Amino acid sequence: MKQFQTNKVQAPEIYGDFWFNSDPLTIHAMQGQVILLCFWDYTSERSLEMVNFVREWARRYDQMGFVAIGIHSPEFSFARDPALVEKAVQRLDIHFPVAADNTQMMRDAYRVQEIPSLFLIGRDGSVYVQHSGEGGYERIDRAIQTLLREAGFRGELPMLIEVSTASEYESSSLERTTPPIRTGYLHGSLGNVEGYSPELPAEYDDARMYVEGKFYAQGHWLAKSDAFEYDGGAEPGYLVARYSGNGANVVMSAKKTGTIVRVLQDGKAIAAEARGEDITVDADGNSTVIVNEPKLFRLVKNQRFGERTLTIIPTERGTTLYALSFGTHPLTLLSSIGRNFFRNN
Repeated sequence: MKQFQTNKVQAPEIYGDFWFNSDPLTIHAMQGQVILLCFWDYTSERSLEMVNFVREWARRYDQMGFVAIGIHSPEFSFARDPALVEKAVQRLDIHFPVAADNTQMMRDAYRVQEIPSLFLIGRDGSVYVQHSGEGGYERIDRAIQTLLREAGFRGELPMLIEVSTASEYESSSLERTTPPIRTGYLHGSLGNVEGYSPELPAEYDDARMYVEGKFYAQGHWLAKSDAFEYDGGAEPGYLVARYSGNGANVVMSAKKTGTIVRVLQDGKAIAAEARGEDITVDADGNSTVIVNEPKLFRLVKNQRFGERTLTIIPTERGTTLYALSFGTHPLTLLSSIGRNFFRNN
């Protein structure tokens, strides 16, 4: 996480390939207001956590001269589809304006190196704060209120955001969580001795010796630049990864709507108390995911941090895995503040 004040750097103008919840907006037309730009991606778990806070700030400071704008900057090609982005915006209950940065022109203009990232812009159109990654929500909230006062707002402000699991978050940060694993051949995360066969179907053999931070394949798979696609075969195939953390997610798509994918933790069906929100259980007790669209699927939410293995078993050719990510403690948006406004003395 990085956060710093800038030296009166003028905010680059914003442009969107598509806009959601609004007509196109410009920094120039909004001068005099406090603007928060959130660069995010609906396939990123960290982005979804950040969006929770941006949504709350948009609600809290509505009618106070504050504008929140989401800049959707996709990591994967499928997430450039405006229909999929619109579904994500609706699913996430986002009501603030969102611009699609499919060409990453705005990402380059703002020199964004990490998703998610926030840029807080003052009434004169200059960038006041840049913030990359998770955390720092109370400091950002304080900066918003400072800029609102400087912009002339004289009414009551709500209490500053307090993250209810802050102590847990700080303690969990001492644990080393496995970094995200990208499966495409441009990222070099395949652990099999066979290595990648770029853009060609290949057969992989799982040696069952796993290094954390790598993924391992069994069966027939097609390596793409940003993904690993199941190519079928007489014997079932799977991907497996060893990870440290207390949660696991996968970005995944399928050519056939309704494709079923089995998921195992430590070689077994996921226990009831550890199932992520996208896990279902079939008649045989298997923990599964139903893939109807490409997106981030939340698979595991363990009670405790630990070292485990995650196995993903596709049942249909064309099932494609893009990335694995491993959470620590999901953050609750607010503590007992709830959804009421209070005087901030």
